[in-house]
Amino acid sequence: MNKSQTLKLLDKTQSGCSPKMINAHAYNITVRQIGADTQVLFEARVRELPDVVDFGETWEEAYGLAVDSIETIAEVMAEHNGSMPQPTDVQGLNRNSERQA
Repeated sequence: MNKSQTLKLLDKTQSGCSPKMINAHAYNITVRQIGADTQVLFEARVRELPDVVDFGETWEEAYGLAVDSIETIAEVMAEHNGSMPQPTDVQGLNRNSERQA
């Protein structure tokens, strides 16, 4: 993710937690294996930042790139007095859906 892509995300995020206090690993990062042409890659997406998509040759590389993107966005947000969206409690969402069923 380059700086111009990061700045575009700045406008799309909502108020949440302070950029200086984020734990990038608390965000919901999904990594899946995909086939791109003849090469197998891993795609990482961040639920709270839907425009973040990173690719790596291994699961660990894709996950690490997503963490780096989250941290980079947090830094840009701090520079522009913005705030990061809070990590979503997916387990809490699952419990609420089970109660409604």
